[in-house]
Amino acid sequence: MGMDGDLARRWTALQHRAHQLKTRASDRIAGFSVMSKTIRMALQSAMLGLGAALAITGEATAGVMIAATIVLARALAPIDQLIGQWRTFLAARGSYKNLKALEEDFPQTPVRLRLPRPSMSVSVEVLKAGPPLAQNATIGGIKFELNAGDVVAVIGHSGSGKSTLAKMMAGIWMPQQGAIRLDGNPTSNWDPQDLGRQIGYLPQDIELFDGTIRENIARFSTDIDDTKVLQAALAADVHGLINSLPNGYDTEIGSGFHLSGGQRQRIALARALYSDPFLLGLDEPNSDLDNQGEVALKDAIRSARERGAITLVMTHRPSTLEVVNKVLTLNRGTQMAFGNKQDILRPQHKGALQQNAHSQISAPTQALRAREGASQ
Repeated sequence: MGMDGDLARRWTALQHRAHQLKTRASDRIAGFSVMSKTIRMALQSAMLGLGAALAITGEATAGVMIAATIVLARALAPIDQLIGQWRTFLAARGSYKNLKALEEDFPQTPVRLRLPRPSMSVSVEVLKAGPPLAQNATIGGIKFELNAGDVVAVIGHSGSGKSTLAKMMAGIWMPQQGAIRLDGNPTSNWDPQDLGRQIGYLPQDIELFDGTIRENIARFSTDIDDTKVLQAALAADVHGLINSLPNGYDTEIGSGFHLSGGQRQRIALARALYSDPFLLGLDEPNSDLDNQGEVALKDAIRSARERGAITLVMTHRPSTLEVVNKVLTLNRGTQMAFGNKQDILRPQHKGALQQNAHSQISAPTQALRAREGASQ
């Protein structure tokens, strides 16, 4: 987009400023080093002169003069070395501060009780939540409960807090006030590794890691179950796509082999479905999908619902509403309405709360009603 010249000039200016500061620091360190050596030599010369004067007047011997000079040199040597190594000392002090800050921000996780696999419900009560260390909360006032087999569509304008809620449900972030519970157990009480096995998360920005497609779907487990990998690929309807690649499931990602956005999203969906997690969080799961991919996504959601999984779908597309039974609307990080799809989409909604929620979903609702009318 014609940005290379301006970005190059910006980078050059930043580098020039960095070199200026580095040169200034080097000059100051060199100045201190020269000054210390000058003072040391001056003191040694003065000591020799004083010793010579005392020896001439007979008040001291030549041995005392030489001994005093040696002792003075030994006493000043550590100061000279300290100035010479001052840069290393500053770097070590800065590294120590960084390590202390990391230790405070990410304390060691204690060994937690291994909780049983959830199978009944998910309850959410988020009074205040946002990214870690953020000064302002992103979402709040959210409270709802889901039972096994529920599929809820989380809808709202961009910036309403859908992705933040998805990260909270996936255990990536924890609420500052409130809790998310699986079968009554807060996610903060779970061991992170055990919690990760109960959750399938499809982020809005897809990241696949260097390795084979098989390893990515299996979440880089050290003991990959090929049966579960195949089941996840079939559930995401990506088995045929993977087999069409040069080495099938052993195709290396990140070594020059390129996948399209839709391919990456469908493989990431298979990763989310691996090992049949109880809670699925799908953040804009159809943003890069074609019609075939949308059909596969709906089938995967239906299959998850049939086996008793709970699914949250953050979406803008009205087609996703066809496979959900509940709807949650967000507006500026606040819950506006939650309930059965038929109740939330009912045009007879009255009251300020329902009208606000209705405005959030008016376009998807109209499209869905038109589609249902055409099918009838």
